[in-house]
Amino acid sequence: MVVLVDSSTSKGLLTIDLVKLIPKSKVEIMDVQHFMGGAPLLKESTFRKELKDIDYSRFKNVLVGFSNREGHILPQWASILLAVKFEQNNVWTTWADSKETLYNQWLIEHLATWDTSPYANARVSIKGC
Repeated sequence: MVVLVDSSTSKGLLTIDLVKLIPKSKVEIMDVQHFMGGAPLLKESTFRKELKDIDYSRFKNVLVGFSNREGHILPQWASILLAVKFEQNNVWTTWADSKETLYNQWLIEHLATWDTSPYANARVSIKGC
């Protein structure tokens, strides 16, 4: 009988599984329509009121993705205001219309600041699928 041995483990190869880096947090995708008070056009006063009235505590440990499925034309300040209001309440956000897109954005942002010094002189394999 032939025994197959994974030679990579005996040679000090470190495997980084990107899937294990993804947080187990709940994900919520919110359409900007939610912040428009049912109006077809974005009005600053309505938008600010909707943001003020949100119970941000319900987003504790939640990753939030904003989407614009209806294709509303948004002024630049709207995106900035959304990000600022949620960030002030310690909620991580990005523009994403699906969980997959949100996780991709989260990985891109967090890998950019990831401390890779433990792997500086090591043989590394990155598992991504």
